[in-house]
Amino acid sequence: MSTHRIMVVEDEELLSLGTTLHLNSFGYEVLGNFRYGEDALEKVVELNPDLILMDIGLAGDMDGIETTQRIHEKIDVPVIYLSMHADVNTIKKSRSTRAFRYMNKPFNEEELKFTIEMAIESHKNARLLKDAVKYKSVLENIPAIVYRTYVDENGFPEIVLFNDRIKDITGFSLDEINDNEVLFLMPLIIKENKNNISEHIKNSINSKKGFALNYEIKTKKGDIKLIHEKCEPVLCDDGKLKYFDGIITEILL
Repeated sequence: MSTHRIMVVEDEELLSLGTTLHLNSFGYEVLGNFRYGEDALEKVVELNPDLILMDIGLAGDMDGIETTQRIHEKIDVPVIYLSMHADVNTIKKSRSTRAFRYMNKPFNEEELKFTIEMAIESHKNARLLKDAVKYKSVLENIPAIVYRTYVDENGFPEIVLFNDRIKDITGFSLDEINDNEVLFLMPLIIKENKNNISEHIKNSINSKKGFALNYEIKTKKGDIKLIHEKCEPVLCDDGKLKYFDGIITEILL
């Protein structure tokens, strides 16, 4: 495994030390530990980390969410929040910063390692996708939604990579559909189809197998469209489920 360079922003000294020891045991390089968001902001461009572990409640004038917002104005880097603040408003506010994941402390060591690996790889893939869009790649010429879904240790699916065809099929942007959440097309699926689809997704995650489904969605204009979705699993070397790669197309009658 390649050595990833991690910046830790945490105001509790013991927690910062413990996190650093975990990261070192994973083979990662810790670039620095920062108590204040202001200090992290000052050094982030110079250090150019592969990923930032960010506490929500920091010493100083800026909390972790504001610090992340300011960092993203300077550098494109994935962020994972580590926090004891699990209230709904804090979680919702954190989503606006495009952080990869929100993890509650204390965290499971293996889950943290897995999440870091997924965050860095997904960020790399997202950059590749941006380049593909810039140069009008094949992905953007496909008249379908192409996506990659990360599945965490608890079996929770989250869309981490997709092309820009959602609006063509649904009339909505992703933010309009989900309000910065990770449900993807589920809010648009008609009620009669939802339970069946949820069960198929759950079974696919448990069995590590793909699925192919037809269902109906309601578009922004109020039209009903018939949709076909097919996905296949991507497994780690140890057999654990890593991603689902899928495609969503409109069935023209």
